Amino acid sequence: MFRQGYDKFTKAAKAAQVIDVVVPYEAAGATAEEAASHHNQKWFQDLLAIEGLSLDNLPEPPYDPPYDLLFCQTLRAGYEDALVALMLALLPNLRILQLHAFPTDALESLLP
Repeated sequence: MFRQGYDKFTKAAKAAQVIDVVVPYEAAGATAEEAASHHNQKWFQDLLAIEGLSLDNLPEPPYDPPYDLLFCQTLRAGYEDALVALMLALLPNLRILQLHAFPTDALESLLP
């Protein structure tokens, strides 16, 4: 996703209370190895505080990343998961949502 779109969607996600901390665009594209270099950044420490953690009591890797980081990384990567979460948060009058799964065996029958 381009930076301009990322900035707009993360701003909307924060306003809709989908996330509390906006991860900078550059950091949202970081690999797991690169993410370790962000430990001294304020946004990263804010994420840890939301999770009740600090740099002193991080769990041993591998551990699940904070939701805000995962949301921003998913958005930056262009996956629709983050956009669907944002869309649902922006529908305050939504009362029922029915999602119908497509059986995998039916999918296999469509393949050549």
